Amino acid sequence: MPLRYVLLGALALFSAACGGTSKDDPADQSLWPSNATQLKFVNGGGGLVAPPPAGSECQDGGAGSFTVTVADRKLSWESCAYQAPGGNQQLVGSRTLSPDELQSVIAAVKSVTLSTSTSCGADKPSEALEITSPAGTKEYLDEFYACDMAGVYISNIDAVASVLQKLAFPTP
Repeated sequence: MPLRYVLLGALALFSAACGGTSKDDPADQSLWPSNATQLKFVNGGGGLVAPPPAGSECQDGGAGSFTVTVADRKLSWESCAYQAPGGNQQLVGSRTLSPDELQSVIAAVKSVTLSTSTSCGADKPSEALEITSPAGTKEYLDEFYACDMAGVYISNIDAVASVLQKLAFPTP
């Protein structure tokens, strides 16, 4: 066997063992596995939050969660939102998504990428995505607070939040 083939084979093994890419490398794969069963977006609140208006039943406008189950295309939510004239109200609901709406959620999740950022801010709510598959649930945190080093961070989480909010609270 020519020496160059031996060297190329050794280089390929070395590359795979030392961080090269392979189909098993999680960084090469979408955060949304093909067998995903559920997505949960959580806005934990926080950041620079003004005091709630008088008469509010919840404190932190925007805090809450949106859950999508794939099998039945169900979107459910629990969210603190401003509702004139009564202040912040806890909104709870659910509805069935059309196949196209479910695909819009999946497309938004697929636009999210792993982040290597180590920056930090202070004026945004803490946000997370929880993606469930038969292998378990993985949590991904918004890179805005990456300096906390509290988990795996992602960029573009706001794309997912935007799609879910539009589906839960459509404007006429």
